Amino acid sequence: MDNGKDTMMPAYLRAATTGSVVAYNASVDPSLKFSNLEITGDGDTLTNRRTDTESNTLLQAGIGTHKIGNDGQVYIDRLVTTYKTNAQGSADNSYRNLNTITNLQDFNKGWEIRANSHNARSKLANDGTAFGAGQAISTESTIKGDLVAYYEELVALGRVVDVDSFADSIVISIDTSIGKATITGSPNLIVQFYQTDTTVLFLI
Repeated sequence: MDNGKDTMMPAYLRAATTGSVVAYNASVDPSLKFSNLEITGDGDTLTNRRTDTESNTLLQAGIGTHKIGNDGQVYIDRLVTTYKTNAQGSADNSYRNLNTITNLQDFNKGWEIRANSHNARSKLANDGTAFGAGQAISTESTIKGDLVAYYEELVALGRVVDVDSFADSIVISIDTSIGKATITGSPNLIVQFYQTDTTVLFLI
């Protein structure tokens, strides 16, 4: 997080304050952008604040920015990460926005909890196994159905989109020799609203 040009607040306090605000709000809704959240501490004087160009340069370098409102309070402007390239060294902006990470972490945790809790006392078998009604047996189909239902709950919360593509992405492999289900899937995380381009057409 950029600490500004002439603020008296130490950079480590700015970082700690920002981190605490982000942690709390991410626990409420990890997909809601962190812009416009108030952070404690003083900001730069009116005549010595970052220009838009300077702020954009900081963002491109992976440094979050803040702004100062008319009330003199300091607010988060935009938070980004320093992730720029993938493991192969190619340019990659997949994790540029901090919300991508917070939302994905929340999804991963919820996905694992759902899979484990709903199958806590289940037996495990492959699809097509003939067993009697009422048996606590999990198969590829039942596991997938439960995870799609979980995904639909997240859609209702505004965390992810496109249930059909997620359902199609799920791959479940059953290993009955050790009682293990290996599950993969590709959630489509909701994006944040950062920019508006407008055109005004008027009549004369």
